[in-house]
Amino acid sequence: MPMVAEVLPGCLRVSLFLFFVRLGDSLFSMNTTVGISTVVPIGICSLLYILITFLPIHNRRTRIHFPVLSGFCSRFSVSGNTGIRDPTEN
Repeated sequence: MPMVAEVLPGCLRVSLFLFFVRLGDSLFSMNTTVGISTVVPIGICSLLYILITFLPIHNRRTRIHFPVLSGFCSRFSVSGNTGIRDPTEN
């Protein structure tokens, strides 16, 4: 049961993304101007969301933390050398 609780938010995010893809496709096929004016903001917001979601993988000291990525980071131990020096370390 805990595994289902961990997977469910990811499934909801994927279904929302697929909904917006289909919405943009439908509007684009009906009217090109409306489709473009809808697809561009959806694309920009999607790219920002993806950037914010995967930012903690690159820099583990960031203040933004998503529970979806905690399992990914711990399983694949992505906390290697990121090229960013910690000013508190000598």
